[in-house]
Amino acid sequence: MKKVFLTLSFAVMNVFVSLAQVNIDNVSNQYNLYEKNNVDGNLEASMAYVNPVLFQFIPQETYVSILSSPNMEGLTRELIGVKISDVSEAKTIDGVKYVIFTAKSAQKITFSPTHFSPETIQEIVDGIKQNVGDEVVYEQGANTVSFVVKQKVLASLSEGQHNWKFIGISDDATLNMLKTVLPEAIFN
Repeated sequence: MKKVFLTLSFAVMNVFVSLAQVNIDNVSNQYNLYEKNNVDGNLEASMAYVNPVLFQFIPQETYVSILSSPNMEGLTRELIGVKISDVSEAKTIDGVKYVIFTAKSAQKITFSPTHFSPETIQEIVDGIKQNVGDEVVYEQGANTVSFVVKQKVLASLSEGQHNWKFIGISDDATLNMLKTVLPEAIFN
C-alpha cells in the first residue's frame, strides 16, 4: 500500500503539475520588451513573444493588423513603464512552465494638431477611457493622453526555449477560450 501511495504521489507531482522555479525578473524583462515592441510598432520583434495559442482563435495577420492600427500618422505612442504584480505560483505541465501575473502598462499618446481635430482627439480619449477605465489623463494643451492598461497575462516557457510567450487575459471570455485549449491546472 505504501508503495502504491508513493508511486501515485510521484506521478501526480511530476507528470501532472510540478512547481517550477521561475526567474520573475527574466519574465518581467521579456514582457517589457514585448510591450515596448508593440508600442513602438516593431510588430515583427513583438511576435517572438506572442503565445501561438492565440492564433488558434485569431489569424496572425488579423492580430498584427489590430496591433498596427494605433500606429497612425500624426500620433506618437510611448511606453512609460510596465509593472508586474500578483505573480502566481509557477507550474510546469508537460515540459512547459506557466505563470500568471497582473501587468500595468503606462503609456502616453501625443497627437499632432495638424492631423487630428480636437473633436477626433476627444473621441479617441473617450475610447481609451471606455477600454481602460479611469486611469486616463488628457492634457488638452499638450495634446497628450496618458493611461494605464491593466490586465492578467499568461506567460509560458517551453522546455529548451529562451523566450517567454505571452497572452493577455483581458476578460472572462478570453479566460474561458484559453481553458478550452490549455491544461485546466494552469488556472487553478
